[in-house]
Amino acid sequence: MAAVLFVRAVKVSPLSLVIPMLSFTPVFAVGSGALLIGEWPTGSQLLGIGLVSLGATWLALAGGGSRGRGLREPGVWLMTLVALLWSCTIALDKLALRHADVPAHALGQALLIGTGLLLLLAVRGELRTLRAIRPHMTTYAGAVVLQCVATALQLAAVTTIFVGVVEGLKRSIGLALALLNGWWWFGEPLTPAKLCATAVMAVGVLLLVV
Repeated sequence: MAAVLFVRAVKVSPLSLVIPMLSFTPVFAVGSGALLIGEWPTGSQLLGIGLVSLGATWLALAGGGSRGRGLREPGVWLMTLVALLWSCTIALDKLALRHADVPAHALGQALLIGTGLLLLLAVRGELRTLRAIRPHMTTYAGAVVLQCVATALQLAAVTTIFVGVVEGLKRSIGLALALLNGWWWFGEPLTPAKLCATAVMAVGVLLLVV
């Protein structure tokens, strides 16, 4: 579900507006970590949650340079749901890794995700759309390799530190790169409001990490 919603979100809304919504992932991860594996937040983490929420709301309101446009972007709400789903999966990953090593869990996870997406395409009668991949096999191969490395590193990390910290580190880097990539690849404007809102979220994420 998260994979489908993520792709949909970046398709229908500006990259620099939807990717920062993933800053809610460490916020949600603190909650799922507390409920599922007993990792309770500290006072500084609670302050970080507040700053991330404030910054994300600010970004949604100011996105695109027009008041309230961000809240009307469907991708913003889709990506917020992705953040919630991913926050639950990382806690479940940590539980699963008590019973399997990283390669076995990652392989099982990837196989099940792939099978689920193939079934979705089959139900919708869209399996033939996979033919469109052929001219872009190099790009897809590169994406697969990077995803494998990222998954392995994340699973290795959650075995040693809190899930909220893992997500915090991911998002603090992702915040800056989302703005830069949106500007570099797609010509999305770097407005003062976007930069200030992202800075607020970055401070919040750093508090979650600390």
